[in-house]
Amino acid sequence: MTPDADFYGSDAWRRVRRAVMRRDGFTCCRCGADVRHTGCRLAHIKPRATHPELGLVMSNLRLLCWHCYSTTKRPADVATHAAPA
Repeated sequence: MTPDADFYGSDAWRRVRRAVMRRDGFTCCRCGADVRHTGCRLAHIKPRATHPELGLVMSNLRLLCWHCYSTTKRPADVATHAAPA
């Protein structure tokens, strides 16, 4: 397995992913789409490549629908959108 496969396949990642989805109300933080129907990705605001210590930190993760994730060019694009309360 690759390091990414090990990380994203881990129980810790699955737990954090579910927690972020619940925190964000299953709603894309950019467009407000209900990701239960559109699919989703979690985006690291500060990339794991440069900040591996933040890989599982919920405040460094934002829930995005597939469309918003695919159009996000850099982490700062995600960081400007606060997660729903």
